[in-house]
Amino acid sequence: MATHRIDRVNELIHHSMAALILRNVNNPGFNPAAVTITHVITGADLQHARILVSINAPPEQQRKMLGILKHNRGMLQHEMSREVILKYTPHISFELDESLAQGDHVLGIISKLEAEHPDWPAEEPQGEGKPEDGEPTKDNENPEEGL
Repeated sequence: MATHRIDRVNELIHHSMAALILRNVNNPGFNPAAVTITHVITGADLQHARILVSINAPPEQQRKMLGILKHNRGMLQHEMSREVILKYTPHISFELDESLAQGDHVLGIISKLEAEHPDWPAEEPQGEGKPEDGEPTKDNENPEEGL
């Protein structure tokens, strides 16, 4: 039951914070369109919330934009407290989520390997094919059970 509540709070914070960043962070050099909130992780006591963001920009620009978000944390937290009504407003912190970049890197390696080795066979999808004659299936495992 408690995890369901935390999931709902995470979702509320996610939607609220995305809108607040778009509306309220107007610093020069900050592009709100490049910022994506990937996850919100709220503690079980609802006192702290880690907001993981992905920033579509070069690493130097990512650090700069993350610094701007951290600088505006207090204002964003205050505005969020007006939109997300809880007994206590969680203390928010922003962190860079590099999982998307890591995933892109892995996909790039796979594409490179596929280009270098076109003779490798394509993997066939694994699924339940037709059973061979005589192999048991759910329907014919114990045919005498239904009698």
